[in-house]
Amino acid sequence: MNATALLLLAAALPAATSDQVVVRRFAFVAAANDGGDARPRLRYAVTDARALAGVLEELGGVAPADRVLVVEPTRAELLASFDRLEERLVAAREQDAARLELIFYYSGHSDDVGLLLGDDLVTYDDLKARLDMLSADVRIAILDSCASGAITRKKGGKHRPPFLVDRSSQVKGYAVLTSSSEDEAAQESDRIGGSFFTHYLVSGLRGAADVTTDGRVTLNEAYAFAFHETLRRTEKTLAGAQHAAYDIQLVGSGDLVMTDIKATSATLGLPEALAGRVFVRDGRERLVAELEKPAGRRVELGLAPGRYEVTFESKRSFRRGSVDLAEGRAVDLDPTRLETIEGEETYLRGDHEPDDTVYFDFGVLPVLSLNANRRVENHAALSLGWTHSYRLTGVALALAAASTSERMTGAQLATGVTWVDGAARGAQLSVGVNWARRMTGAQLTAGVNVADELVGVQATSGINVVSDGYGAQLGNANFAGTFVGMQLGLLNVASNARGFQLGLVNVASKSDGFQLGLLNVSDENEGESFGLLSFSLKGGILRPAVWSSDVGLASAGLKLGTRHIYTIFTVGTSMPHRSEAWSYGGGFGVTVPVSEDLRVDIDSVFAPTYAVRNADDLPDQIISTRVTIGWRATEWLTLFGGPAYHVLVDTDAIDPEARLAPSYAWSHGERVKSWIGWSVGAEVF
Repeated sequence: MNATALLLLAAALPAATSDQVVVRRFAFVAAANDGGDARPRLRYAVTDARALAGVLEELGGVAPADRVLVVEPTRAELLASFDRLEERLVAAREQDAARLELIFYYSGHSDDVGLLLGDDLVTYDDLKARLDMLSADVRIAILDSCASGAITRKKGGKHRPPFLVDRSSQVKGYAVLTSSSEDEAAQESDRIGGSFFTHYLVSGLRGAADVTTDGRVTLNEAYAFAFHETLRRTEKTLAGAQHAAYDIQLVGSGDLVMTDIKATSATLGLPEALAGRVFVRDGRERLVAELEKPAGRRVELGLAPGRYEVTFESKRSFRRGSVDLAEGRAVDLDPTRLETIEGEETYLRGDHEPDDTVYFDFGVLPVLSLNANRRVENHAALSLGWTHSYRLTGVALALAAASTSERMTGAQLATGVTWVDGAARGAQLSVGVNWARRMTGAQLTAGVNVADELVGVQATSGINVVSDGYGAQLGNANFAGTFVGMQLGLLNVASNARGFQLGLVNVASKSDGFQLGLLNVSDENEGESFGLLSFSLKGGILRPAVWSSDVGLASAGLKLGTRHIYTIFTVGTSMPHRSEAWSYGGGFGVTVPVSEDLRVDIDSVFAPTYAVRNADDLPDQIISTRVTIGWRATEWLTLFGGPAYHVLVDTDAIDPEARLAPSYAWSHGERVKSWIGWSVGAEVF
C-alpha cells in the first residue's frame, strides 16, 4: 500500500493593486520509495512525483529551469536541497524583483511525526521551519505520504500572497488538505500506476475538475474532484474506503487558482453530449487522465502535443480510438469515431484474481497449451515455442519466448524473448530481448533490455533502457530516465543520475553522483565528473584564463569541469630571457571554495615545449603543478596567483643554451631538472 497525503499551506497579504504583477514560480519535487526496513517499499512514489511535476510545468506556471527534482534523498540531502533552493530564490529576487512562489511536493512514506526517508526522519516541524525560511512570497507544500492527518494539527505560517493570484483572488490564510483521515490507510494501485489521490488530483489539475468551465482549476475544485474520485475508487478495495479531509482557513474574495488550462499548447475537448468514464493514455501507454464525464458539461484537458489513446466506458461497453494533439490546437473527441472493443484486463489488473490455477503448463503456443489461452495462474511452465500465463508464480522455460500479462513472481528463461506487462519480481534471462514493467529482480540478455521502473540489475551486450532505475545497468549502451544506482556502458544517458556513471560518454540531465568517462555532459551537476572533457550547464566550471609565469610570458587556457574537478587546456610562449619556445598542454585540477569570493585551485599540466630556433627537434616536456589562490574581484573576473613546481624533461640532453630551466634548478640525472616557480593571472566567470 502507498501512502498519500496532500498538504497545501498558503498564506496571503492583500493582493496587489495592479494586474501587471511579475510572478516567478519554483517547484521543489522530492520522492522516496524507501521508507526504512520496517515499511514496504513503495512502487509509485517517483512516478507520482513526476506526474505532478509535469502538470505544474505544463499548466501551473513553473518553468523547467525553476524545477528541482530530488529522488531517494537522505535527510541531509533533502535539507541541503532546501539551502540550494534558497540561494536560487535569493538570486531570482535580485535579478528581476518578481513575486516568488514556491510549490514543494513530497511523495513517499511518513508517519504521525514526519517524513520517512529510508532510515532518516524529517519531522513536520523541521519541514515547516524550512519552508518558512525560504525567500518566497507564497508557499504551497504538497505531501503524498502516510498518516497525513497528523499534520493538519500543526497550523501556523505567515500571511503571504497566494499562488496564481490576480485581482479576482484576494484571499489570505492557509489551507491543509489530506488524502485520508488520521486513522485511515492511504492506498496506491497497480491499475492506475500510482496513488489514488495524487492520480485524481493530477487529472483534476489537467482540467477534469474545472466545473465552472472557465479554463482554470481552483483549489476547491481540485480538492472536491480528488475527494470524490478517491472515495469512489477505494470503496471496494480490501483496505477500505479512503476519505480525503481538509482544514481551509481562507478569508477574502476569490479562490486560489492552481492551474490554467489555457497555458498548455494542446487541448483535448470532451463534448457535452459525452457521458461515461474516460481514460486517456499517452504514447508510452501511461494513464495521464481519468474522469467520470457527466452529460451536459464540456470538459477540456490540457495535454502536451502528441498522440493519445482514449478509452470510453459507458454501461459496461467500451470504445477506443486515437487522437493527435498538435501545437496550438484544440481537438474535440468525436465518440462516433471510437471503435467498439471488448472489456480489457488493463483496467482490471490488480483488482481481480485469475479465473483458475494450472500448476504446470506445457505446450507450443498459448492456444496450444494446457492454459488454453485462459486467464490462469501458473507455478511452472514449459513450452517448445512460446509460453504465456496471466500470472506466473514460479519458473517458465521456453525455446522461443515466455510472457506474463499480469504479474510474475519467479523467473522467465527463454532463448528468444521474455516480457512482463505487469509487475515482475524475479529474473528474466534470454538471448534476445527482455521487456518488463516495474521490474524488481534482474534482467540478463544478449540483446536489448527495456524496463519501466527497474529496481534490480540489467545486463546486456546490446542496449539497456530504463524509466526510473535504482539498481545497476551493465551493457554497451544504457538509457535511463531517473537512475539512482550505477550505469556501466559505452554510452550512459540518465535524466537524474545519483549514483555512478562509467562509460566512454556519460550524459545526465541532472547529476548528483559521479561520472567517469572520456566525455561527461550534464545540464545540472551537483556531484562530480572526471574525464577528458566534463561539461555542465548549471553548477559547472567554464573559466577562460590568461596568465604569466616564470616559464611563460603569456599563456592562455580553459578550465572545463564540474563543481570541484576540472580539465585544463593551455597554450603559451616562453619568457624573454629564455630560449624562444612555445608550448601547448593539458591536465587536471581540483578547486576548493574557501568563501564566496575566495578559492584555491590545484592543477597539474603536461605541456610539450617546442624550440622556435630548431623546430625539427623533438619537444621538451614540462610538467607544472600549480597551487593558486583566486579572489573574485567582480562578478565575472577572478584574479589568481601562487607557487608552482616545474619538472623539465629534455628529449635529447640538457642544453645549457636553451635555458628553459633557470640556473638554480635542481638536476635529476642527465635529462631532468626541476624548480619552484610562480604564476599570476586572471580568469573570466
